[in-house]
Amino acid sequence: GAIRYDPAARLFLIQAPKAAGVFGFLGKNKVTAGAIDLELAPETGEFVTLMVTAVDDKPIAKSKRLLVSVPGKVLRSRAGTEEPLKLVNYPGTTDWWTLPKEDPNQEKPSAPSAGGSGPLWMERMESTLTLRTAAKAITVYPLDGAGARLKPLAAAEVQKAPGGFHIHLQGDGQELSPWFEIVSRR
Repeated sequence: GAIRYDPAARLFLIQAPKAAGVFGFLGKNKVTAGAIDLELAPETGEFVTLMVTAVDDKPIAKSKRLLVSVPGKVLRSRAGTEEPLKLVNYPGTTDWWTLPKEDPNQEKPSAPSAGGSGPLWMERMESTLTLRTAAKAITVYPLDGAGARLKPLAAAEVQKAPGGFHIHLQGDGQELSPWFEIVSRR
């Protein structure tokens, strides 16, 4: 029961004592996976990959340090620009996606996924994560690419809730990161 897939919802959930995750087409619904609930912001896409793991090898509800990973889709830049290469429908379909051809003389119907030049573009996954925990207080730090802590989320972004906390991730004005460290105080 720690791993569950709902093919109708196209949603994969991890609900283990030391890990919780939501992967797939969440849409605008709130979903529960073990010690967490997740709800995407209205302007965010419908697909999510979010994983919460205990860094100190304790159950999530008792952990003093948690790692939250919530990357969005990553696209390369259009060749010769610093603009993201946007997905388009595969020729002749409405439910398949691909990268558009950048060279009209190219034989294949899609641009190569590798190539182009930097930078890479990662979708921001603004969401509300509800963490069920016995902690009296928590601090949430966005992490940089090397795992170092950035400025913690403001108190308005981390609200006490019955049985835990609501955490607003990747909101306007926050340090943008796909990784967050949650430090609990008992």
